[in-house]
Amino acid sequence: MFEVTQANFLALIQDRGRVAKQLGFTSGGAMDQKALEQANQLLLNPQNAAAIEITYGAFSITSTKSAWVSITGADLQAKHNEQPAPHWQNFKLNAGDTLKFIQPKSGLRAYLAVAGGFQTDIFLGSRSAVVREGLSGYCGRKLQKQDKLPVLDQLSNDSIRSIPEPYRHFVTECDGSYEIGFYPSYQWQLCSEEAKVKFLNSDYEITNAADRMGYRLSGANIDMQDLRLVSEGIVSGSIQVPADGQPIVLMRDHQTIGGYPKLGVVSEFGVNLLAQLKPSDKVRFIAIV
Repeated sequence: MFEVTQANFLALIQDRGRVAKQLGFTSGGAMDQKALEQANQLLLNPQNAAAIEITYGAFSITSTKSAWVSITGADLQAKHNEQPAPHWQNFKLNAGDTLKFIQPKSGLRAYLAVAGGFQTDIFLGSRSAVVREGLSGYCGRKLQKQDKLPVLDQLSNDSIRSIPEPYRHFVTECDGSYEIGFYPSYQWQLCSEEAKVKFLNSDYEITNAADRMGYRLSGANIDMQDLRLVSEGIVSGSIQVPADGQPIVLMRDHQTIGGYPKLGVVSEFGVNLLAQLKPSDKVRFIAIV
C-alpha cells in the first residue's frame, strides 16, 4: 500500500489506455507511452501495468511496506527520504520510505511504477484515469493527499536493472525548436501550396492551453476555412486546424470524433516528445513521406 502525502498539481494513475472508441470513450493512457514502457520494463511488469504519471511535481508518496519501484521520464528532482532518488533504474523502498517529486529540471512528466503495478479501479480493461469522463484511475479523478493506493505483494525484483543512457526516453533543453514528425493526411492534399509551405517552415509555440486533451499552438495562421468536412473518427496526434487557423495537436484524452480539417497525424515518437514539452517551448513539423 502507498499513501499520497502531497499532490498539488496533477498526478494520475495511467497505463497504456483502453480500446473503447466504438463505445464513445476516449482511449486515455500515459501521455509519454515510451517512458511508461521503460518504467515497467525495469520491474519486469506487464507492459500495461498501471503507474503514476506526475506532471510538474509537488507530489510525494509514502510506502507502508517494502516495494520495488522505478522512475522514468522527466527529471522532476525526485528525492528518496530527502536524498536524490535513482532515475532510470529499479530500486527498493522500505516500509515508511517517502518519494518526493519537486519540480521540472528537464521534461514535464515523470512515471513512478511499482512491481506488479498499482491495483486501482479498472474500466473496459484499463486503469487509466480520464478525469473529464470520470473514468478509472483513482475514483475517476487526479490523486489527492491521503489517497491510499493498493499494490501486489511482489518482491521478486531483487536485482538492479537500468536503462542505458542511449536508450532512455527523455527530452533535453533545445535552443531552437523541437522537430516533430507527422504523417500527412488525405486532407493535406486539400491544402493550398501556400498553406503547406507556411506550415512546414514555421515555428509554433506551445500555449498555456495545453493539456491531456490537446496542445493548442501559436504561430503562422493556416487558412483552411473553405473546407467543409463531415465529422469523423480521430486519433492521438491528429493535427487539427480550427477556424482561427492555429493548429491543435490532439493528445491521449482527445475526443473520439471531430470535424475540423486535419493536416496529418504526429508520429508516436512525436506524441511522446510533445508530452514532455512545456508552454513556451517551440516545435517545427517535419513531413514523413
